[in-house]
Amino acid sequence: NFNKIKKEKKNESLQKSNKRNEVNESKIDNGEEYDNTGRGRFYECSYCKRGFTNAQALGGHMNIHRKAKAKAKAQQQLQQKFNEEYKKLNEQQRIAVDTIEGPVMVIAGPGTGKTQILAARIGKILLDTDALPENILCLTYTDAGAIAMRRRLQQFIGADAYKVNIFTFH
Repeated sequence: NFNKIKKEKKNESLQKSNKRNEVNESKIDNGEEYDNTGRGRFYECSYCKRGFTNAQALGGHMNIHRKAKAKAKAQQQLQQKFNEEYKKLNEQQRIAVDTIEGPVMVIAGPGTGKTQILAARIGKILLDTDALPENILCLTYTDAGAIAMRRRLQQFIGADAYKVNIFTFH
């Protein structure tokens, strides 16, 4: 009687396990399943062809690829936005943006595009070098200038704009 109960519990456990595997298998997309020399199911990542014996592990692994792909797409969109804004600059403004080594001081009257130049320069530094946003210091004269700088910078580099050190002189 005890052995019979033990056997029933084992069967129930196997059924639950099989049910979980079926659910996990249905969640996998872009992965190929095949039998690996009779040792049971084997799953292969369609991105890098790495093999997994567990469907959940494959799903987690593929999420890494999906996130990397989404990040690359976002980076490409930011690069495109930067290129569009860069084309709008005149010759002198482009020289200021292209100078990515050392400090640059832009002196110009109101409404001449100083904020745009500095934001584009920071964007170029971050897009073209391995500099980190938190290693850049940007100083403006007014609080309004600092806010405008961060907004413009966000258009070029996305959320990393909040990591750039943007302050006022006073």
